Amino acid sequence: MHRLTALLLLAAVAIFAGPVVAHDESAGMGFHTAQQQDFERASDKLIQLAEATPADKYSWRPAEGIRSVSENFMHVAQVNFALGAALGAAKAENTDNLEAITEKAKVVAELKRSIAYTKEAFEDVVGTDLDRELPFFNSKRSAWSILLIINGHAHEHLGQAIAYARSNGVVPPWSQ
Repeated sequence: MHRLTALLLLAAVAIFAGPVVAHDESAGMGFHTAQQQDFERASDKLIQLAEATPADKYSWRPAEGIRSVSENFMHVAQVNFALGAALGAAKAENTDNLEAITEKAKVVAELKRSIAYTKEAFEDVVGTDLDRELPFFNSKRSAWSILLIINGHAHEHLGQAIAYARSNGVVPPWSQ
């Protein structure tokens, strides 16, 4: 009886588990698509917060020596440009010293520009070997690890932007 139960359990697992996908380009493209969609969701929320935050709050900082609202958004933009280039995209123009930009309209525009640039960098790696090593500052990283870093960074600063917004009485638009 125990054998019959074990066999039925194995059969159920085999039926519901679905096919096993070997590591090939289609598996990498699935990872790529998931990473790209995750980046787009986090980036969309960053833009929503940047647009919802009043211009007079862009200089607010939680304490001395900590990035202001505008500096947080411009830090995200700066890193988007750097990590997109690390994936192999051509270096974007006018990306030096973005954290000096403090005017809301310019901050939002640069944030959007950096996100569009990074989305193009994502597209450039579609169907490529995500295990390949790429120059990454003073070391090398695989393309897939750079994709993970891009998303981790976007989410880290989205969380920071949410805390900044709520500290200033701004409710994130997607949670109203």
